[in-house]
Amino acid sequence: MAMRAQIYNAGTGGLYEVTEATRIITSPGPKWSYTLRPVLLEYASGDVKPYSGTAETITGYNVWELNNTTTVWFGLDDTEYQGLEFEPVPTGSVVLASAPAEPMVDSNGDPVTDPGFWLVFQYPNQLAGDCT
Repeated sequence: MAMRAQIYNAGTGGLYEVTEATRIITSPGPKWSYTLRPVLLEYASGDVKPYSGTAETITGYNVWELNNTTTVWFGLDDTEYQGLEFEPVPTGSVVLASAPAEPMVDSNGDPVTDPGFWLVFQYPNQLAGDCT
């Protein structure tokens, strides 16, 4: 028999599975919007593992990517990476995410008046490709 536990207040942080990544700036800038699904912890036979269930999804953003543009990635000019590109957080990854305390702003720095509910998390993006 397995017991399952879930954190109900997303503002305090909880576990979420990445189910999809959608690029939100023109390629090749590494910046994505993620679809997250709450993850339960399953305790069975002394083992702890994620259990996704059928919970609704929530939009999330990786804070490592927030300042990326089409030409500046993680504080460096894109030419510094010599042909390598950053990948999104892999689908199926489990992240610790929470709701931010401050309102989100758009690309002009203006507050988003109706952002809906969204989460932030940290996950270092991985490089892929061949160095030129």
